[in-house]
Order: sequence, then C-alpha cells, then structure tokens
Amino acid sequence: MSCIASALAALLLSGCAVGRPVQATGGVHVLVTTPMIGVAGTATLPAQGSLIFMPIIRQGQPLEPTATATTGAAPRPTRTYAEGIRIVNAVCSESTSQNGVSLSLEGEIRNDSQQNVHALRVIAQAMGESGVCGRGALAPLGQAEAILGAGESWPFNGVISISCPAEQVQLELMGLVTGEAPLRLAVEGASVGVSSSGDWMLTGTLRNTTGAAVTYPRAIVTLNAPDGSYLASGLAYASVTSLAPAATTPFTVVIPAGRASGWHDFAIIATADRQ
Repeated sequence: MSCIASALAALLLSGCAVGRPVQATGGVHVLVTTPMIGVAGTATLPAQGSLIFMPIIRQGQPLEPTATATTGAAPRPTRTYAEGIRIVNAVCSESTSQNGVSLSLEGEIRNDSQQNVHALRVIAQAMGESGVCGRGALAPLGQAEAILGAGESWPFNGVISISCPAEQVQLELMGLVTGEAPLRLAVEGASVGVSSSGDWMLTGTLRNTTGAAVTYPRAIVTLNAPDGSYLASGLAYASVTSLAPAATTPFTVVIPAGRASGWHDFAIIATADRQ
C-alpha cells in the first residue's frame, strides 16, 4: 500500500504492507508499526464532496464528528484556512481481522507559517484495487484541541476502518488560523530511562509558568531517528487535573521498547487546558 501529502500538506504513502518496510513516493518511508498510542479517529467521510470535516475532541471522549445546526439566522464565523502547515513524516500499517481491515497511521505535523494554527485534521483516504476503500480523520495526539505556534511540530496517530486492503493512502492536512496563543508549560529535569518492563521512559516535572491555573497538564513526546525522521510518539497526563500558577507536577511518558529502538533524540511539548 502507498501513503500521499499535498499543497494543503498531502502525502502519499506507497506499499503500506504488513510485514515488510517499503519506500513511499516523496521520500516518505512506510514502515510496519505496532498499535497506536492515543485517540483513534474512525469517523467516515463522504466519498465525494468537499472535505469540510472538523470533528472535536473533549477530555475523556473519543474523536467524533460534531453535528452542525442548519436552522437560525446567526452568521457563520469567519474561517481562515492555514497555509504553511505540512505533514513532515508519516508511517502506516494495516491489519486484517474478522471485523475487517484496520489502517494504523502516525506521523508528525509542522507549522511552518508565522501564525498560530488549530483545528488540525489529517484526512486519510485509502485506495484499493477497485477504488476508495475508506476515509477518516485523525487529530494531533491528545484528547484536547492542539494549537501549534509558528515553527512547532506535533505528532498524530490513530486508526481508521477500511473496506478492503489498501494499495495507496492519501493524507491531506487541514487547519485553521487562530488568534489564540498556544499554552505551554515549562519542563524541568527531563531524564531518559528504562521502565521496569524494559520500555523507553521519560520522566520530569511540569511547571505552570502561565500565571493562571490550568487543567489536565500533559506531556507529548516525539522520538526521532538519527536522520531526523519520525520514529514514535507518546502522551502522558499528570496525576493532577488542575495545576495552580507556579505549581509543579511530575510526569512519566512510556514508549514500548520495540517502538523506541534506534531512537536518536526526542522533542517534548508540555501543555494544558485553560481553566
């Protein structure tokens, strides 16, 4: 199977076959991966028509499409679609069971613009021998809406259900410009180690430097290979649900050893929700 990305940030992954690594077009490596860590995006998009699909994520709930009211005279808010966002790395794998075919996708999004971007969605379309096998939307890792500042990167992953084995997967990235600034916490004392089960582990402390109380503090980690390509990602919420100004809380992000093999460096985003 293969995977694609476009001007909105499309990527073509070729030969996403289980059991063997293959080279995709555009220099994107398609690798066999293990099940995803994070939120699965299983919403099905229409086979035709515009891809205006903005599912929302709420704390503790899966990614779901949101119904839009069609009555009333209230004006629709102005949406400015983001430019300069792109999928920098993507990998995929598929598995078949009695329930059908599942396509696992993961990678990294980067905001190369000078504006803040939110409502980011990776739209995946799987193509088989007879045409479209299925479509779905994936969100950046985490159960709250991500806001990417200029120059920032954020991992994504998830699973979509498709109706047949895929020969190609086309990925398209959508996002909206926002005036809201990203909320970031300070990371202190980050240290790489090995868990009791032999997995890759990052421990440290999150400090609330925003000047206001925040909720659901969390750390998102991306592991990179020696050539800078995406290797794996992980997410961990702190044990507290609210963090006062200047307060700290420990965190631990664990990534399975098999996923972390060959890692070279890591990137971390520490964030939370405004109260």
